[in-house]
Amino acid sequence: MRVFRQFNKPLEVEEKRIIPIMESLKRDFAEDSAKISELAKLEDPQKFAESLLRNGSYVIGGFTVTLDHFRIHSSTRKETGKKIIPHVVEPSFGADRLVYASMEHAYSVRKDRVILRLPKDIAPFQAVVLPLLTKDDLISEAAEVHRDLVDSGLEAYYDEVGSIGRRYARSDEIGVPYAVTVDHQTLIDGTVTVRDRDTWEQTRVNKRELTSLIRKTTARNQTEG
Repeated sequence: MRVFRQFNKPLEVEEKRIIPIMESLKRDFAEDSAKISELAKLEDPQKFAESLLRNGSYVIGGFTVTLDHFRIHSSTRKETGKKIIPHVVEPSFGADRLVYASMEHAYSVRKDRVILRLPKDIAPFQAVVLPLLTKDDLISEAAEVHRDLVDSGLEAYYDEVGSIGRRYARSDEIGVPYAVTVDHQTLIDGTVTVRDRDTWEQTRVNKRELTSLIRKTTARNQTEG
């Protein structure tokens, strides 16, 4: 399976061999001399030689040896090419892994409540519209607000099931950046409460400005329709 790749011109390669001086090893290490000699065969000759020449010593298996114990033999040879094993790296990194990585990075807990802090441009929905109470006038107004958001091209859904607190928690769990609440004040002056997923801060906004407010922080939707 190997292929020989020939160089355009031969290269001269310097090789180093480390040769043990057994007399010196036996003198200084006695019965450990044979062990040190065998360990030296497993070392990188280039690294071994460089350390001996630079530092005057080298540590092998806990033993410190010097130029008195090893001789460095240098030689050159010509290389006309090298043998390689052809291979291809084929990483598998599909959309599912990107989704898992994003969810793991975004997962957080605040006051025992799960919040999926997805970047606002990749959240599945950008807003949820909630009537404060399940009363006909509030439901009708909330449905109209929801319809206006959807018609403008935003991803939004409507939820009227359960208490307002539970509905906030559900939207936090799936990473919805904004919860828009329609209450009795909405019927009077046309303002709604916008709750931020990450800070839980609530602000009053005129429903006519709602679409532009959400678009400013969601780069995914910068075109109408």
